[in-house]
Amino acid sequence: MLFTAATSYLLSVYSRVHWAVLQDHIAEMSDPLRHELGGVLGQLERYRLGAVLAVGFGVWAVCLRPRWPGLVALAISLVAVLEALSIQ
Repeated sequence: MLFTAATSYLLSVYSRVHWAVLQDHIAEMSDPLRHELGGVLGQLERYRLGAVLAVGFGVWAVCLRPRWPGLVALAISLVAVLEALSIQ
């Protein structure tokens, strides 16, 4: 569930940068700043890594006893997968 929370946090940060800053002020930015933001946005693989880790640990938790915490963690990790797939 920690990786799901981290993925959700990264999605909120990305959304804030994309919609609040880039949408309205991209033309006003200098080239170095635009290049730096492009580099940050180019590292979106971290969302997918967080989602893969969330699902992996969810599956691992299902194999332990009792199973119900693992099932809860696995269900919540699907939220991380959907968030990671929503960012292109």
